[in-house]
Amino acid sequence: MKNALLTLIVAALVGAAYFAFGRFAGEDVPPLTVSGPPIATSSTPDAVTLAADETVPARERVPEPAPVVAPQLVEASAAEEQREPWIARGRVLDIEGEPVLDVGVALNVRGPFGGRVPGAVMTRTIGDGSFEVTLRNDSAQLIAISEEWACVMAATAERRTGERELIIPVARRLDLTGRVVDGEGNGLSGAIVSVDVAGMLLLRSFPLPLDSASRLRWNTKSAADGSFALAAVPALEDGRLSATLKGYESHVRELPEASTRGLVLRLAPESETLVAGAGEKLVSGVVVLESGAPVQGATVKVFDVETETDGVGRFQLAVSANAPENVPIVAAKRGLRPAIVAGFGARLRGEEPIPPLYLVLGDEALSIHGRVLWADDKPAKGWSVGLLDPTVIDPYRIPSKTAEDLARPKKQRAKTGKAGDFTLGGLSERTYRIRAYDSRTLLAIESDAVQAGEQELVLRVPEDAFHERLEGRVLAHDGVPLADVHVGANLVTSRTPSGFTSIGGPSGRTDEDGVFVIEQVPRRHVYLTASGDDVLSESLDLDESTPSKGIEILLYRRCHMRFEWQGTEPPPTAMGVLDAAGEALSLVIRTKQSMMSMSREDLEDGRSRVVSVSEAAATLVLYRDGEELERIPLTLAPGEVNVIRR
Repeated sequence: MKNALLTLIVAALVGAAYFAFGRFAGEDVPPLTVSGPPIATSSTPDAVTLAADETVPARERVPEPAPVVAPQLVEASAAEEQREPWIARGRVLDIEGEPVLDVGVALNVRGPFGGRVPGAVMTRTIGDGSFEVTLRNDSAQLIAISEEWACVMAATAERRTGERELIIPVARRLDLTGRVVDGEGNGLSGAIVSVDVAGMLLLRSFPLPLDSASRLRWNTKSAADGSFALAAVPALEDGRLSATLKGYESHVRELPEASTRGLVLRLAPESETLVAGAGEKLVSGVVVLESGAPVQGATVKVFDVETETDGVGRFQLAVSANAPENVPIVAAKRGLRPAIVAGFGARLRGEEPIPPLYLVLGDEALSIHGRVLWADDKPAKGWSVGLLDPTVIDPYRIPSKTAEDLARPKKQRAKTGKAGDFTLGGLSERTYRIRAYDSRTLLAIESDAVQAGEQELVLRVPEDAFHERLEGRVLAHDGVPLADVHVGANLVTSRTPSGFTSIGGPSGRTDEDGVFVIEQVPRRHVYLTASGDDVLSESLDLDESTPSKGIEILLYRRCHMRFEWQGTEPPPTAMGVLDAAGEALSLVIRTKQSMMSMSREDLEDGRSRVVSVSEAAATLVLYRDGEELERIPLTLAPGEVNVIRR
């Protein structure tokens, strides 16, 4: 027995060493990250098209990539085997909404090294593109597998909505191989080669909502000789193929129209002399210490652009002239007080060129040290601590990038230690408001203004921190109770002028009478969200005056609609929807992972996408080039796609 065990251990060590050597010691086949559609062993067509814009010299010919075999599904655990099976049904449709026959449907499972990989084919579509699969997990991601078609988005199947039809959109399949090279044709290793096909959500031709769809990704890294391979990429008209590598300008091009071998993605070194493009302003200067000594490696950031200073403290940036007027320019070096020029965006909007800047870093950055304690003075360990009012550089980034982020010591932790202690560094000479929160319970504490340099701040959890039990009802606006609506507590973790991030906590679902019960809900700083597949979400802020019983949340049912212009005159260019009071309603496009809301939907050749809108919709307003064109009465029915033709 001991000899057998020893043999197994030796075999495992040899296998691990072989894998490590093959994976990291200069293998010929480029490492391929598959986080999207499957890669079949017979995927590359016999006839391929060479890129029209550039051929590959004989010395640059790309070796045929080794086939990548879809991994086998991991065997179900005993717990999974005991779950009651259920049936998920759906259809596979092309980007025009037409059914696709004889396409495999498989699970998209989490791979051993991150990302997702395809499992074994579970079934195939029949004549109308429909399929049925038997599942045991409460939630699963399904994809389509074919040698002719590539999956555009995955469908998320959930046991609780098992009767809802799933839609898997597909497009014609592309398989791409090539090399990433420099200006002299030398292969570049480690370049990120990726495909962006987010435009699926922009298609006016697709006739159905994609509420259960999840976005997929196609990316890989170039190997030591610069070679790369991407398989099962969907051929979408606005798709883009890009290659990026630090120290080089990015290469972005349209996707080829057919599977292509021998693509050459040529990267040019980043220019030392920056030239501002159209709609940009050139910003340059030097970063120094108070002694006048230049600072190498300081970060300089304006809006969404940043760079580092060179050996003599110089920098240059090309920044959008349309940056918000209140954004600052910030120069920072970890451990030092940052240089901040407030309202720099207003200077970017001016017509005059911006003269070279002289940015001076201060002495050692200030900090605030303190402790987070429970009501009984016991330390609160593992709480996240941050600034409520940092110096925001890019207000459109969520979470935002701040001057304090750039200046704080790199090893500084953002969570409380065993004694409930924390330190916030990288601070300027001003006051800050501090916030601490516990991601497990959603409890949060906010301070008054605290002067930077304070070393004995105490944040204490109040004794009445929780609603032990929160009860309420969810109703439609016509008074009908709404069942199976998810009601959950949420805490905002960061906020910018353009949005916020949040985390969820305790939650529940409404019963047939619309009643929900949630336990251990914080009394302060959280909000409730009521959401469901058939309703428009609503939020309710909680505060100290919120009762523990009798909460009532009113929701509108969600309708789907799309517009098609059939007139002979020039078509409208946008549409909006009003309620009976003439107030504009939000038009929403959502997937399983994201939601986009707008007051007007741009039309393409007089056609809209499928949008969600409230059942309160009463009037469709058509616009042409910003001018109102026509108003059309609306009566929308939930549960179907309402097609409005004019």
